[in-house]
Amino acid sequence: MMSRLAIVLIGITLPGFVCSLQADPSDIAKGYKDQPWGVSIETVQKAFPDSNLETAPKGSATLTVKGQPPAVQSMYVFMMDQLCFVHVTLELPMRPEGGQDPHGKKIVEEMIKEKYYPDEDARKLLADANISVHVTSRRNGTVVVMYENIGLFRAAQAAQRLAEQERNEKRRAEEGPKRQQALQDAGVPDLL
Repeated sequence: MMSRLAIVLIGITLPGFVCSLQADPSDIAKGYKDQPWGVSIETVQKAFPDSNLETAPKGSATLTVKGQPPAVQSMYVFMMDQLCFVHVTLELPMRPEGGQDPHGKKIVEEMIKEKYYPDEDARKLLADANISVHVTSRRNGTVVVMYENIGLFRAAQAAQRLAEQERNEKRRAEEGPKRQQALQDAGVPDLL
């Protein structure tokens, strides 16, 4: 008959072992679950028809998907209609009623480390792919896991800046002479 200590040790180590056997860090380099990095808002909306879309100026948008505990919410963040970030909010069992959950955060960080950063090859793979997975704790006791494709985000930001620069140059070229005359007529040179 197995001793209680052996049962406890198996209970503690087996889940981590099974998780590490099933995990492939290259999966997160491709995308989050079934959603590849760079996929459009429309594609993710089809997968989650009950989601809520919020758009912001300058081409960013967030698609919020409600879930069941422990994963109570997933936020898919897009830049220029490309999936760049996924933030998953967790309500962990035995979390504090008020305030942050540093112990839960630490446990989740260890799980992330085992799953996505088990060795130097995995760390290099994710670094080369510009993928970051990190954890934060919020004041309401939730823990948030953030999956971020930094490379795609930076490329989208650069494309956005270029598009904005081109729009500004076009506007200046179109209204330049008229605007110059309007400033003259308003007496701006006399105010300087």
